[in-house]
Amino acid sequence: MKRVLAYALLALPVSSGFWRPGDRVLISDFSVVAAVAATTFKVYAATLNGLIIYDRGAGTFDLPQTTLDGYPGAQVRFAIADPVGNGVWLGTTEGWAHYNQDINQWDSGIIPGGARDAFLDAQDPLGGFYVQGFNGWYVVQHGGGVATPATNLPPLNRRNGPQGIRAMLARAPVVNGMQGRLLTDARLRTYQFTAGAITPDRPDEMFLGTSGLGVVRVNPLSGQGGSLPFGIPNQRASVVVPGPDGVWTVGSARAGERRALTWVSDDLSRFTVNEDALGRGTSVLLAQRMLYSGSTLWLGTSLGLFQMPAGSGTGQFYDVGAGLPGPNVLSLARAPDGIWVGTAQGLALITPAGAVTRMPGYDRAIPALAAQRESLWVGTVDGLALLVPGSTSPAVPPELAQVPTLRAPIAALANAHDTIVVATADQLGWRDPRDGTWTVLRPRAPVGTITALAPDAGGVWIAGTGGLVFWDIGHQTFRGISVPGDLPAAIRDVAVQGDYVWVATDAGLVRLSRDAVLHR
Repeated sequence: MKRVLAYALLALPVSSGFWRPGDRVLISDFSVVAAVAATTFKVYAATLNGLIIYDRGAGTFDLPQTTLDGYPGAQVRFAIADPVGNGVWLGTTEGWAHYNQDINQWDSGIIPGGARDAFLDAQDPLGGFYVQGFNGWYVVQHGGGVATPATNLPPLNRRNGPQGIRAMLARAPVVNGMQGRLLTDARLRTYQFTAGAITPDRPDEMFLGTSGLGVVRVNPLSGQGGSLPFGIPNQRASVVVPGPDGVWTVGSARAGERRALTWVSDDLSRFTVNEDALGRGTSVLLAQRMLYSGSTLWLGTSLGLFQMPAGSGTGQFYDVGAGLPGPNVLSLARAPDGIWVGTAQGLALITPAGAVTRMPGYDRAIPALAAQRESLWVGTVDGLALLVPGSTSPAVPPELAQVPTLRAPIAALANAHDTIVVATADQLGWRDPRDGTWTVLRPRAPVGTITALAPDAGGVWIAGTGGLVFWDIGHQTFRGISVPGDLPAAIRDVAVQGDYVWVATDAGLVRLSRDAVLHR
């Protein structure tokens, strides 16, 4: 009785909350797979950062399930497909978890020692999930949420449990012999198989999890197959910029980690990873700003500016530091005759012909830029300034000189339909386009330290370490969502594309329904 009571208390049912499916989707690095399970229709792969679901009939992935949705934070040890509806049972280092895809619901529970083994009764799949913990076997009923001691176990010949990767490869000697080809990527990095599943309806189809290539689909009879890419190559997303029918994103990387530019389609059906976009053979680990202009993508990095025609996968570096060490690019903006580049050493202009012109005598760091018709607003570590046509250096207009608050370091700038919005670390300012007057205020919603702005109809999105807020400038209202809870980690960048708001966070790229946020 004591053990039954303990398990009832330790059961932890969870749900996907008030967000509707598709309104909030976290895309992360799903390349390291811990467990795989397959049904006639779906393949479930439990990765370090979420559950990815491959629709075998459509040949595409469904929306992933991450910790935002209820995916367990504990490491997954094995997976067993649930034949009752579309779903999967997971055994973790803390206990068990169950996902029912038909109703988009997670349940989970804790057992001492975690899940060591598990099975479903082949003749009675409705009989529950049998899981072995430190003290013996327990059973979890569908939707019950509680693990209770199992008094009668099915015989061994009725137990459908997880299969180890060694046993699976022993059944497919051709695949075992072709691991070198199947587990080597384009840059000749090698990986290992970690888990696998043979589909119940097709013995010629096997899905294998890997230690860095995601899921590999292979024919166990011929050994032919390849990886099924899904997600971004780095857990962190630092920058995001809209393009046609999708966004580009880049994540910061530590030494030894993959660094790449990734194209993500609006519907999350296509991911194109380009590891050469930051320069093959360079030591660039981070693109700090990106700009899409005229079918060309510009990436501002710690070593300079990289130009890449969209979709080409190739490009060139520009020395925007005039030979100075560390031409750290901090901001980008469109110019009437090229691209404005704000660096740690000042301001430069790149013409369509590729000529680089530095602005002499203006040697301060410029973390933010915003173009307004023929003029350029310049956010520096000393405050806000304006570069007007015909001038040789940014200056402070008289109406701006009357606002001492904006002499602080500028964090971000945006042009919201001719209304200039500026952000310091904790304050906002906006310029009335009718008379040029400035208004400064503090956000009336938790946003933390402000990191980025993105214009939208009627206002601007404000991203920060503590949340995401939409500021309706005309009505002076704020609507937003917070970190943690609604979003997984601090936000580094934000972009608006069609019906979605995309945020780059320290835990990955999040696609948000614009309407879902505005009407919460």
